[in-house]
Amino acid sequence: MTNIDLKRGQQTQLKLKYKPDGISATRNFYTNDAQYTASLVLRKKAGGSVSGEKIDTLISLTPATDDPTASPPVIQSTHGRIRFPQLGADNRTDGTQEDPNIILRWETADANALPNEAITIFGDLKITDTDANEVIESIRVTIDIVPEII
Repeated sequence: MTNIDLKRGQQTQLKLKYKPDGISATRNFYTNDAQYTASLVLRKKAGGSVSGEKIDTLISLTPATDDPTASPPVIQSTHGRIRFPQLGADNRTDGTQEDPNIILRWETADANALPNEAITIFGDLKITDTDANEVIESIRVTIDIVPEII
């Protein structure tokens, strides 16, 4: 997987397409009860070490913060820094099988909080099944921060 460029100081959405082995379409992690949650701790890459300085943390909604009855609804597809779009069945053939199933979000304030230097950050995007209380997917994400000219 190639590195993803992230412009410091700019609102950004990174739309990822993840297909586990044996599934013909991008996996649907959206559920009405936030069964799947996600977290991503991004660290500064320092040689071969995986314990560099912590740069940013992204999380999804949890079953406790997901509220489809709110007005407007607070749901996984529209809230949280990690979002799961509503896609349908895992092995769908309705034209949505290549749609992104994970969105990483930086609002302008989040992007302004990133270091203003050309660095590489990385982390493991962990998706947890809250019904089983176990991490079901762990995806390595590597991002190059593009500094902002101020």
